[in-house]
Amino acid sequence: MTIYFVAQRHPSASDSNPGTAGKPFLTINRAASVAAPGDTVHVLEGVYRERVNPKQGGEEGFPIAYVAEVGKVFLRGSEVFKPAWEQVSESVWRGSLASVRFGTEAYAGHLDESRYGRFNPYLWHFNRRRIARPHSDVVAGLEAALAEEDNKMSDIAPGEEMALSEAQTRRTDVEHELLKRTRASKKKYLTTLGQLFSDGVPLTEAESDEELALTPGSWMVSPDADSLLVHFPDPALHADAHYVEISVRHTVFSPVSRGLGYITVRGFIIEHAANHFPTWGESGWPQVGALSTRGGHHWIIEDNTIRYAKSLGIDCGSEGAMSTRENSDVADYLAEHDRQSTDTNGVGWHVIRNNRICDNGHCGIAGIRHTGTQVIGNLIERNNRDGRTSPWWEFAGIKFHFFFDGLIEGNLIRDNETHGIWIDNQWKGSRITRNVIVNNLWSGINVELGRGPVLIDNNVIAHTRQGDGIYGHDLADVTIAHNLLYANANFGAWFAFATPRVPPEDGCWDIHILNNLILGNRAGAVALPIPWQCAGNNICDANLLSGAGQYLDEGSGSRSPLFQITNETHMANMPQFFPEGFEAQPPDAVRAKFREALRASGLPESEQPDLTFWPPYYHVPFEVWQKGLGYDRASRVVSLIRDGMQSRVATFEVTLDDTIRQVACQSIKGVEQDFYGTPLPSRALPGPFQSIEPGRNRFRLWPVPGVRSTWPLP
Repeated sequence: MTIYFVAQRHPSASDSNPGTAGKPFLTINRAASVAAPGDTVHVLEGVYRERVNPKQGGEEGFPIAYVAEVGKVFLRGSEVFKPAWEQVSESVWRGSLASVRFGTEAYAGHLDESRYGRFNPYLWHFNRRRIARPHSDVVAGLEAALAEEDNKMSDIAPGEEMALSEAQTRRTDVEHELLKRTRASKKKYLTTLGQLFSDGVPLTEAESDEELALTPGSWMVSPDADSLLVHFPDPALHADAHYVEISVRHTVFSPVSRGLGYITVRGFIIEHAANHFPTWGESGWPQVGALSTRGGHHWIIEDNTIRYAKSLGIDCGSEGAMSTRENSDVADYLAEHDRQSTDTNGVGWHVIRNNRICDNGHCGIAGIRHTGTQVIGNLIERNNRDGRTSPWWEFAGIKFHFFFDGLIEGNLIRDNETHGIWIDNQWKGSRITRNVIVNNLWSGINVELGRGPVLIDNNVIAHTRQGDGIYGHDLADVTIAHNLLYANANFGAWFAFATPRVPPEDGCWDIHILNNLILGNRAGAVALPIPWQCAGNNICDANLLSGAGQYLDEGSGSRSPLFQITNETHMANMPQFFPEGFEAQPPDAVRAKFREALRASGLPESEQPDLTFWPPYYHVPFEVWQKGLGYDRASRVVSLIRDGMQSRVATFEVTLDDTIRQVACQSIKGVEQDFYGTPLPSRALPGPFQSIEPGRNRFRLWPVPGVRSTWPLP
């Protein structure tokens, strides 16, 4: 077992050296070309501008380890940009791209030539396979698309009103975009895959000349793609006073060969990748992280900072796509993407722990089709830095598809312009536990499209800015137990059937919401459908509940919690998309079903709500939710005063009365300890803290006890 040394700043560093401490290699790739199972590549201080390409993997018990001098090794997908700057206006400078190395030169040969041999991120759009420059080509493409839409409309037979309406909508969309790209003033340009950093800080890519002129700290690719236009943060300084870097490589640490295993990556600062937005299908873009396991297995990724990727920080699955990923063929793709199969073809069993994954343009960690991956003790913050939504929505602090027998535990996931965690399209056997998920834009946890079992327990989910604490649709066999769902903008927990992608028996079945603290959520506590063709056997009970507090709380306490019926959600009210016999859920049908449930419950008419104006919100008060629908029979309601979550120092404070002890919790299979690792007593209390008691409580949330994390707050 050999230790190879890489020391860029050593006076004798050379790739002709043997890689010893006294005669180290100059580049990491030189060490990667010779490292064998059991070897370690020790990288010393420096800024390494290369795509690290491990030539082989390790073996069980003999991994190949890439270990950096912690905090001192920067691995970048960028190059220094030092053009002869030309000042073109009072605030904007122009720098020519003529001398910048792109494609094969930028990768020093470490690439699949057929995919990235001519890669120039300043020509390509971030979303989908779309050219962004030269702008004249963009306009020509839109003009051709408009002509194509005109031809399609002319082919529509008389009387086909729906087809004509859809064609007119498509044509209008293209026409509006063409106008936006060609008008004389405020002309909009597509953004690109490129990134520009000034003195270590990423600048914002502008979409028009006017935006560039008005916005210090912005930049743009010139219309003909021959130069970059930059409005530096301090216009008083000459452009040469700034240290400028531009992204040129789509990935930073990833093997060109797929499927390598037993690789450790430790202690690096990995940044500046020009990677793209993932899309689906054989011709879509694959998931490619700044750090990518490339369909490999048994990687350990720990103690790194992964930041400032244009798109993904880490990808740890099978990548997706086919025709656009490196070194792959049709057989690979088809084998990996049988939707019905839980066999991930050997991909997974990674450990991703104690990393700081932050400020990436789209998503923190992504993985499609992988088994046994563990994500533990990471700080995941401020991802989707560019604020993308897109038609494809593939964004989250952690976004996993086909995630089998995995574990997400003890992470702090905060301040992301995304969902906190999103598991999508199969997640059987996985568990999400003891995470702190605070101040994310959308849902804290999103569970979509699959049948479990999956266990979500002992998490703290608070202060989502637009979403629910836990959200899900088209799902079955999900247990949500002993969580704190606090002060989220929408509901604490919200579930429904939404699309025909799943059979009716998997629409919204077997959702068990038990033993939680569901407190102060602004829109309501819990939302579930009344049993029908696509939903049933859902249980919500043994929770401690409160409504949202008043905005000026001077001792008045919180309101009673609200609940919601979700039968009408999305396509459940669109029978045209379902086979004959589908029981659609328009407002009148939901109202009738609700009346029938109330009548069957025996709830006196004097206690039943007036349903005349019930749609479109379908809200239900606690007494009707409990007595009329049978939910939360063993739950209790509490009023809160002077409670609060401090996200900067990760603490939760709450004052409770003896009601907390009146909730008779149920035993949950697989849940044996609380958030702090304390074994659950025979009579457990609701929520993640078994030390909670009447009176004033204060809980420190980070680092999660028993989970190693070296990232301080704030």
